[in-house]
Amino acid sequence: MAYRDIYERMRVDIPAGEVDGMRISKFEVVHPDDWTDEHEKRDDVTSPMRFFRMELDGRPPRPGWYTQMTEGSRIWMSDTTYERFDHVEAVEEIQARKADRVLIQGLGLGMVLSAALTFDHVKQVDVVEIDERVITLVGPHYERDPRVRIIQADADEQMGRLGS
Repeated sequence: MAYRDIYERMRVDIPAGEVDGMRISKFEVVHPDDWTDEHEKRDDVTSPMRFFRMELDGRPPRPGWYTQMTEGSRIWMSDTTYERFDHVEAVEEIQARKADRVLIQGLGLGMVLSAALTFDHVKQVDVVEIDERVITLVGPHYERDPRVRIIQADADEQMGRLGS
């Protein structure tokens, strides 16, 4: 499977919202060479400085629109191209194993869940998420699919109990 295909499978379309300080919002990445005075007036576009910081970190996103989850000024995650890259291996495993049941530790924006639901061989996906706010904001978008079950729990704690 080509990386481009995997990246597209992980694309999310979560609506904007906020619960107890946790926020989902859309933002645009504009390459600094394409920055205009109009961009300066908007609060939903990355600044050239932020772009350069991401570039220095070795993670510059491609220009375009993305979704992010934030708490205050802290970015929890986004669906930028480089954050999707972090999840490619999980999606490849789902595809390669032809898994009919999938267990995902952490919902986040649902990138891995979104990808899992694009495979016809996937019959059930269980997601364990510790933060109720994430479930409230993101869960309803995916729970419309009868194959999805989201469980509010600490996955590490649950796994520890299984190992005892």
